[in-house]
Amino acid sequence: VTSDENGIARFEDIPFGKYLIKEVTGKTGYQVNTTNAAITVDIVGDNALTIVNKRYQCDIRLTKTGDGGAFLAGAEIGLFTKDGARVKVGTTGSDGTVTFTDIAYGDYYLQELKAPAGYKLSSAKVTITAAEIQTSYTAGTVLDKGTLINEKQKGQIRLMKTDDAGAALSSAEFTLYDEYGRPEDRQDNDGGRSFRHGFRCCRGSAVFQRSYLRNLLCTGNKSTGYAGCFHCLPER
Repeated sequence: VTSDENGIARFEDIPFGKYLIKEVTGKTGYQVNTTNAAITVDIVGDNALTIVNKRYQCDIRLTKTGDGGAFLAGAEIGLFTKDGARVKVGTTGSDGTVTFTDIAYGDYYLQELKAPAGYKLSSAKVTITAAEIQTSYTAGTVLDKGTLINEKQKGQIRLMKTDDAGAALSSAEFTLYDEYGRPEDRQDNDGGRSFRHGFRCCRGSAVFQRSYLRNLLCTGNKSTGYAGCFHCLPER
């Protein structure tokens, strides 16, 4: 027999006596109950018995890092059904991880809702399949969905070099250090040049404009237009 939409299954015209009932197949998303259920038929009418199935479910973990590999706390992550309905929201801790517990069998995706301070919001969707949840449930493990990376926000710093009378001074060289005293990008100030990979120099001022290329050395013969730079072009 097969259970109906109300979960009811009936064996009809069963003679009085003792029997065992065994589940052969279960509903999708639920574990088959392999226990033989004993029942005694000793009254006219329904001899009731309840058989319980456990639903496949597991914990799901995601890790957030920056593009340099550092763990990121404070990222707000949403868990959604495949149709876009929000199920849960969590925030990454100091180890960069967020874990959603007891997620039932089904298809989902994870997406960042709020990026950590100083980082760009990721638009990536991390998919989760029902089959993955069933596999993790059977293995008794957390479903690890790996790492989602955030790119750092970037800005620029403009310096103005003058003498004590306020006149602009060219040919001064500056070095930019990070908060730990490590040099970042070095740059000279001189007239009328701009550089494609995030550098620009103008008369009396220098701009550190962060790009994906780090630690480029902006040096060279001033009269030849900074021969040591990448793609030196006249400033537009």
